[in-house]
Amino acid sequence: MTDSLPDETVIGRYVELPKLLDILLSNRLYLAKLSDFEDPLDGEFTSWGSGGHAMQLDLPQGWLQATTRARDRARVSCWHDFTALGSEAEFLWRRYAHRGFLMRTTVERLRRYAEAAYSGAWRLDKAIYLATRVIPAADIVFCKQRAYRPEQEIRLVIDEPGASEIKIDALEMIDSITLSPALEEWEQSCISRAIGQLIPEMKSRIWPSEIRHAFPLRRMLEHLKELRVDPEVGGRIITHGPMRISAKGVDYPGRPRSK
Repeated sequence: MTDSLPDETVIGRYVELPKLLDILLSNRLYLAKLSDFEDPLDGEFTSWGSGGHAMQLDLPQGWLQATTRARDRARVSCWHDFTALGSEAEFLWRRYAHRGFLMRTTVERLRRYAEAAYSGAWRLDKAIYLATRVIPAADIVFCKQRAYRPEQEIRLVIDEPGASEIKIDALEMIDSITLSPALEEWEQSCISRAIGQLIPEMKSRIWPSEIRHAFPLRRMLEHLKELRVDPEVGGRIITHGPMRISAKGVDYPGRPRSK
């Protein structure tokens, strides 16, 4: 276990629709086997330093065997540090959930559920992106290639034979669900209604992507060239095509609404 991460740290996970529904309906987090990860070097120590030069290693006796055991036993749930990232990341959408979803929670909640399920047999910490020295065997499961550093991964590792899931209360754990910017508006509406019918309390936590709904200044200026006063409302609202400008601000199709 570790307490190096502040409880209030916001973390997020990009998931596709089947995984999201599984989490919402079964109230569980699946734990993946580290050795099954797509990157064969995930959870491995490599003997290459900066500039591609091999490092001189003086391995402690039994170190390789210990790291192999740690990697084979590890069951993992991967998240991203949104307190560090600051916002959604387009490259994370493309890599993990192109037409999926982003769910957010906090370190405190994830830690609490891990402790309830596997008392003492878990650890929550940041990924280690560059190992320039031989590290403790217990840390090897947090190693990733430094090319992945922009992901700002936070990893929950369970070290207990047979571990496969963590029971949670999805309504209590998940703060919000963001829809992928690759989804069309009708798809977003359909999915929001479906989730709302399955779990009514979750509907108000579903939000469109901030990437999709950014309104470029260039487009706004193009609209402003041909604005006209709408006589039906006494000249108080100016319209051009789908855009309307009034004392309340600019409105356009797909603009996020406050909830």
